[in-house]
Formats: sequence, C-alpha cells, structure tokens
Amino acid sequence: MLGLGSAAHFINFAATMELVLAALLLAGQLPRLTVVLVGTPFVVTAPLLGVRELVGHLPLYAVLLVVLVEAQVAACRPSGGALRCDLHR
Repeated sequence: MLGLGSAAHFINFAATMELVLAALLLAGQLPRLTVVLVGTPFVVTAPLLGVRELVGHLPLYAVLLVVLVEAQVAACRPSGGALRCDLHR
C-alpha cells in the first residue's frame, strides 16, 4: 500500500471517521459541513461503481437532503415581521 500503512490501518481510520461524522450528524452540530463530508464519498463513487451503488445509497441521500434542508430552515427565523437567515450558524 505504497508505504502508507496496512489495510487494517485504513479500516480503523475509515471506521473512526464514520463514527465521528455520525456523532456530529446525530448531535446536530455543524449540519451543513457534516452533510458535505458524509455525502462527498458517496457522490464521488456513484459514477465509478454504477447504478447499483446509487440505488443502494438512495436512503442515505434522502436523509442527508432532509438534514441539509432542516439545517437551512432552522437557520432562518422570523424577526420583526421579516424572515432573517443566519447563514453562519
């Protein structure tokens, strides 16, 4: 593996990243950033691995979309008769 470590190291790293990102997603912390970090590998690998990969991950795509939309809705709130969006949330 080009001197970068063994397959076991990669598996441990991947599992740790999945655990951290899942915890962030469940905790609702940094939802937009978490959605981007979680969704990127799935979007990048979909064209490479075909339709089966895309169909298999559709439920995950749906959940990520809901989290992204809900994060945007939570950032916008009425303020004095106008809708105010805090995009730095």
